Amino acid sequence: MNRRAAIPLGLAALCVVAADGRAQAQDAVAAEAPTYQDRLIDGGALTPDVSSGNAQEQDSSGWPRSFRVEAVTSRVTRDDVDLDESGLRLGGMIDTPNFGAITVDANLRTAGGYGDDAGSLITVYQLGLPMNGGWRVDNALGAFNTPAVDLARNQYRFYVPSIVNNGLATEWRNNSSGLQLHASAGQPGQLGGIYVPTFEDLGGRQVSAGVQWNGDGGWSVALQGVDVDDVQPGLIMPTSSSTLSALSLLGAVAWRTPDTRVQLNLLGSAEGDAGNQTGAWLDTGLTYGRVQHMAGAFRMDPELVWGHLAMPSNLQGGYYRAAFQSRQWLLDGGVDFVTPLEGDGSDTVFATGYARYQFTSRSGLGGGANVRDSDSDAWSVFGFADQENRWGIGRAQADYATDDDRDSMQLTLDQTWQTPPSTRLNTSVMVGREQLADDSTNLFGIAVNGGGSLWSSLVLDVNARWDRAGGDQSYDNVLASVALNWVIRRGWTVGGNFYVNRNTGRIPLEVGSPIPGEPTFINQTVDDQGFYVSLRYNWQAGTRSAPLAGMPGSGSGSVAGILFLDANDNGRQDAGESGAANVTVLLNGRFPARTDGVGRFEFSVVAAGSHVLTVVPDNLPLPWVFPTPGGVSVKVGVRDRAFVELPVQRMR
Repeated sequence: MNRRAAIPLGLAALCVVAADGRAQAQDAVAAEAPTYQDRLIDGGALTPDVSSGNAQEQDSSGWPRSFRVEAVTSRVTRDDVDLDESGLRLGGMIDTPNFGAITVDANLRTAGGYGDDAGSLITVYQLGLPMNGGWRVDNALGAFNTPAVDLARNQYRFYVPSIVNNGLATEWRNNSSGLQLHASAGQPGQLGGIYVPTFEDLGGRQVSAGVQWNGDGGWSVALQGVDVDDVQPGLIMPTSSSTLSALSLLGAVAWRTPDTRVQLNLLGSAEGDAGNQTGAWLDTGLTYGRVQHMAGAFRMDPELVWGHLAMPSNLQGGYYRAAFQSRQWLLDGGVDFVTPLEGDGSDTVFATGYARYQFTSRSGLGGGANVRDSDSDAWSVFGFADQENRWGIGRAQADYATDDDRDSMQLTLDQTWQTPPSTRLNTSVMVGREQLADDSTNLFGIAVNGGGSLWSSLVLDVNARWDRAGGDQSYDNVLASVALNWVIRRGWTVGGNFYVNRNTGRIPLEVGSPIPGEPTFINQTVDDQGFYVSLRYNWQAGTRSAPLAGMPGSGSGSVAGILFLDANDNGRQDAGESGAANVTVLLNGRFPARTDGVGRFEFSVVAAGSHVLTVVPDNLPLPWVFPTPGGVSVKVGVRDRAFVELPVQRMR
C-alpha cells in the first residue's frame, strides 16, 4: 500500500566562534580576515554540506522549497497482451517556520492500453504544524493510508492494516501529556497503475478515529475504530460485485520497561451476514541478560475484518520464541500451536530453530530446522558456512525440505565481491534436485546483483536470476531488472528500466509458520516483461532552519538504503534477492519514505547522530515479515551518507 510524503527536508550550519583572553588581538585579525567560506576547510577538499547543496549553483535565500516533475512512458507485455501507460509524476515542498512543511505529491496517468480511463493520485500533506500547548499536527488531503495509534503499529504476530483512502486526515501529538489523536474520512480504494500509481475507488465511505495515552510507569492505553459503508470488498473478494458495510474497533493496553513488554489487544467487528466477531491476542516479551523471550496467545473468530480488509481469522493458539546472542553465538528457536475454531482443519504444531557460531573473525558456521506437524507434515533443514576471503565474503549453504508431495535439495554458493567505491557486485550459483511424485528434476541457477556509478553521471543497477530445470519436467525461470540513470545536466536525469519475469515452474518448497498463514500453492505461471523511460527534473532552493529529526543549527547527513527479501537470512542482499517495492520506511517512527520499484529509499537531509528505522509491513507479501519490530539503528555523520540494508525474512 502506498504511503505518500515528501522527504526533502534539511539544513546544517557550520559556525566557528572563538573567545578567550586574547579577544582584542583576535578581533584585529578578524577585521582583516575574508568572509568565512566552508569550501576552504581542508584545502577545499571538505565534502559540501548535503543540506545546503552546491552554494555556487543553488539559491539559498528564503524558505526551503523544492519541485520535481517526471514524464514516464512504459509498455508491459503480460500474457501476450500489451499494456501501455504514460503520465506525469509531480511533487513539491515548502517548509515554513510557522505552518510546518507543506508537500504535494501527484500522479497523472493518461488513458491508453492500461485501463479504459485516465487515472490520478494526488496527496497534499502538512507535516509538523506547531500548535499551542506543545502539540504537533500532521494533516493530509487526497489519497493516503489511514493513520493509526502507535500500539496498533507495534505488533509482533498480528497486524491491523491501514486503509487506502481518498479524503482527509489529521493526527495530533503532544509529548508532554503523552496524548496521540487521529481522525480520517473519505472514500476507500486501492492502488492501481504500473509505473504511474493511481487511486481506484471502491465506492462507499470510510470514517476512522483513534486515541492513545502514554502514562507514567510505562503504561499506554489506546482505542481506535473504523466504519465503512457500501464498500466493494476489493482485497477480500476482488471478483465480488457486492458491497460491504462494517464497524471495527480495536482496544489495546500495554506496559513497558527497558526489559519487559506486555500488550493485550481486543478487536471486534460487525459486518453484514457475518454478524459480530471478536478477536484477542496477548504479546509479551522479556529480556534477561543476553536472552530474549517472547510469548503470546490468541483467539480470532471466523470472518473477522478491519473495515473492508480481512484479518487473520478462524484460529486460536499460542507461540513462544527465545533468542540468545553473544560475541560468538546467535541462537533462536520457538514453537507455534494453531487450531481452527470451525471447519475440518486439524491442529498444527510448528517448531523452528536456528544457530550460528562465529568461529573466527573471518568465518562462521550455522544452520537450522523447521518442522510442521499437521494434515500435511513437512520439515526442512539447512546448514551454511560464511568465510571472508581475499575477494570479499562468501557463503556455502545446503538446504533440504520435504512434505507429503515432494522432496527438494539444493546447494548454493554466494559471493559478495570487493569492488571499488560506489560500486557493488554479488553473485550466486545454485544446483539441486527435486522429486514430485514420480517426476524428478535437476536444478541449476545463476544470479547477479550489482551496479554503481559507471561514470560520474551514469548509474547502473542490475538484479538478474536464471533457473533451469531439466529431467522429467523441464522449465526455465527468468527474473531480471536492469536500470540506467543518466544525469545529463544539473537537475535533469534520463532514466530507463527493463524487466522480465518468466516463471513456468514451481514455487520452492518452504516450511513456515501457520501464524497468521501463508500461501499453500505449488505451481505458479508468470509471463511478464516491460520497460519504462522517464525524464526527470529536480529543483530546490532555500535554507532550512533545522535538518530532519534535528535542532536548528545542527549538522546533517543523509540516509539511504534498500529493503529486500532476505531468502537465506544472512542480512545481506545476495544475487537474486529482490527488493520490496512500495513499502513505507519510518525514520524515528515519524518521518516516512516509500521504497521504489527495487526496494530503495532515501532521507536526503537528516540530523547527525543516532536514529531508528522501522518498517510499516502493510504491503509486505506473505509470509515475509520485518524481523526487528523495534527498528534498526543507524548513525549519521555530518556530511556523510549512511547506507542501510533492511532485510525482511520469512516468518519462522
